[in-house]
Amino acid sequence: MHDKNGVAEYTKYGKRVCFGKQLKLKALAVLEKSMQVEYKSDLNELMLQGILELIDSVGWPSRKIEDIKEAFHKSTFVRVASSGDKIIGFGRTVDDGKYYGMVVDLIVHPDFQGQGIGSEILSQLANEMEGFYTISLTAARSKIDFYKRRGWKESKSTMSWKKK
Repeated sequence: MHDKNGVAEYTKYGKRVCFGKQLKLKALAVLEKSMQVEYKSDLNELMLQGILELIDSVGWPSRKIEDIKEAFHKSTFVRVASSGDKIIGFGRTVDDGKYYGMVVDLIVHPDFQGQGIGSEILSQLANEMEGFYTISLTAARSKIDFYKRRGWKESKSTMSWKKK
């Protein structure tokens, strides 16, 4: 639907939002204010299903709920972002407790990307590992700029090994 000025409008999260060239940033601010995002560091059984659905939403290979539970249990720091009863993002870390830490599995649902949720999860996780000698992560090629804009540097010396 378009109003008399040719500005597209639609309803999202129960709010009327207008999109025109000059209104786009204002509309995004309205969306962020209308959507309450809560960040938690604990994980309960109900969240596991939401995490599986979130993994599917970004096209990652499916995982078993038991494996997700075990991986999160073994993670040092966890952040889960939710809006209402919907899991919209998460990230977790693994580390040795002093020298090396790694951010793993940072995911934000495609419908909620570009709203600062991934940045907030990443910031909270990095803050938890403040004082570590090295904090690293593995990123999809398409997401490297996201990390660079937040001060992360691409490494040319990283090696990885995948089981066949």
